[in-house]
Amino acid sequence: MNVGLFIDGPNMLRKDVHVNMDKVIDTCKQFGKLTVKKMYLNKHATEGLIHAMRKEGLDIIITKYDVDIPLALDASEAVFSDRIDVLVLLTRDTDYLPLLIEAKKRGILTVVIGIGMGFSVALKHTADRVIFIK
Repeated sequence: MNVGLFIDGPNMLRKDVHVNMDKVIDTCKQFGKLTVKKMYLNKHATEGLIHAMRKEGLDIIITKYDVDIPLALDASEAVFSDRIDVLVLLTRDTDYLPLLIEAKKRGILTVVIGIGMGFSVALKHTADRVIFIK
């Protein structure tokens, strides 16, 4: 099974949130081959953060503004083109509910990885699987 990982960087990479990217990637690999690994960051991302995330093997997409629309568009394209069998989101943002619902309609397994703090109940009830990592 092909797995697509889409990371909402500004929502998850914050001073008050500690995300272990090795655990995130290992979690994704439990579902199959990780064929898409994209992290979305805004223009405020530091060079150090960008470099560190590239070293993790992530494709970095820098946006001028909010990352929600570019992430949703890219993930939707992966879903509709049948490039992935499993959609994994690292987020706590309910803006992605329509994406999860549409992916499920198309038979895609939907997984949301969260860290607990500030995690949306709506995401928890919409995704096929929710995994909390520390």
